[in-house]
Amino acid sequence: MMASLHGFTSAEMFEARRALEMAIAGLAAERATGDQMVPMAEEITEMYTSLNQPEEFLIHDMRFHQFVAAASGNRILTALMNMVATILSDARKRTVNSAKDLKESAEMHRSIYRAIRDRTPDSARDAMRDHLMLASAQEAGVPTIVGDASLPDVLKAAGIDRARLIAVATPDSFQARRIVELARQLNSNLEIVARTHSATEVAALEALGAQRVVMGERELARSMTEHALRGLGVPPERARVAAGRDPQFDPEGT
Repeated sequence: MMASLHGFTSAEMFEARRALEMAIAGLAAERATGDQMVPMAEEITEMYTSLNQPEEFLIHDMRFHQFVAAASGNRILTALMNMVATILSDARKRTVNSAKDLKESAEMHRSIYRAIRDRTPDSARDAMRDHLMLASAQEAGVPTIVGDASLPDVLKAAGIDRARLIAVATPDSFQARRIVELARQLNSNLEIVARTHSATEVAALEALGAQRVVMGERELARSMTEHALRGLGVPPERARVAAGRDPQFDPEGT
């Protein structure tokens, strides 16, 4: 109700949560004490026991986030998080009631807990981001699958046999190879786009069936070169060719 009165959109609400709660999760991973970890673990347990009771699940979900905020050691962030949680209460009720499998949400909360327990701030921020992205997608009615895409059952659940394209964006080279290999085995007509940070991985992924492999550092260098050449007055098509980029693909439409 409060969110409606303020005129907030769902996208704005989840954007605010990501900005705030990712920072909180990172701080909690640095500062949480043993005593502060205990209630987080208890709320995770309660989530699993209330998988068939959405509103009860939400109570433990919200308590978990409040305990994470308290563990950040920053009272201003904690107060802001509690304020945002109050404003978003109606939206969160809709999200939890529309979720087809609350176990996915429980598992993502457990990933946040483990990252905080293991004192890995980057992992805690990433786990919080993934959780909120899932919630945002569910709120928007977007079908979601949570799992390891290097496992056949996960790809099958996502409809790999009917898919036209898959984008493999994991930074884990072993996992990327496995996903590309499985995807090609399960769908011979699939368009596979993958990313890598290693030149040696480009050939490996292409050999496994990826039609296009993007190496981030290389694409950045090419983009900078093309931009510089255009700035010096080189015609767009010549600049793209000189930079080593595909002249048939121009994101700016020139």
